[in-house]
Amino acid sequence: FRAVEFIGGLLLVSLGVLLVLDKLGWFATLGSGI
Repeated sequence: FRAVEFIGGLLLVSLGVLLVLDKLGWFATLGSGI
């Protein structure tokens, strides 16, 4: 167990969450636009 791997994993998770939120926001904008 290394701190570098832990931090790298957190960055990947946070990036994935941002991507999901971005897609959800895009779908919400698209849905309200129609």
